[in-house]
Amino acid sequence: MSVPSLPLPAGATPTRDACGPTRTARSPALRRAALSILAAAALAGCGGGGDGGPRSLVSAEAAAPEAIDAAQRAALVQARRSLPAAAPASGAVPASSPAAATGRAAGGPGAAAPWRLAVQPGDARVAPGEAASFHVRAEGAGGAFEYQWLRDGEPIEGATASQYSFVTTLDDGGATFSVRVRPRGAGPGLERESAPATLGWRDEAG
Repeated sequence: MSVPSLPLPAGATPTRDACGPTRTARSPALRRAALSILAAAALAGCGGGGDGGPRSLVSAEAAAPEAIDAAQRAALVQARRSLPAAAPASGAVPASSPAAATGRAAGGPGAAAPWRLAVQPGDARVAPGEAASFHVRAEGAGGAFEYQWLRDGEPIEGATASQYSFVTTLDDGGATFSVRVRPRGAGPGLERESAPATLGWRDEAG
């Protein structure tokens, strides 16, 4: 499709685009004429680079918005649609992604609050038939934890508090007790086990 040149008023200095139309920017009337030519060039599919395609048309609108009429604005809409979409910045998170809704990437920092075992169970020495007690203290993760005590590595039924107490028998001498701790509602991957504590018998002389 060929784009006709418009006659220029006296004193105007014409320039040429990559697409061929003559344009000038000496007055609003001349800018209006240039925009008409650029609109025709854009709608004819004149390339996206240089000064003769959709980019030039959009730039001309920014330079002289008062010179745009309704027909030219319709051409501008089509010209903008023909421009390639800008690529997102490196590291940008699309607004539609779950990470944008939550403010963090799945599995990234903030997925689980840090926590630690501040107090480990200590060894206990009692006489047979007396009560023995072991306790642990965890800190962090909002202060809510789940516990499971173990005797010689095997879970103890019902022992699910931060402290485990029981009345000893002769069979308990030399047994080890530890506890598995994790933040409430967390998966097994966040579970930690304490160091083992040993139950021993207290000498009657001591």
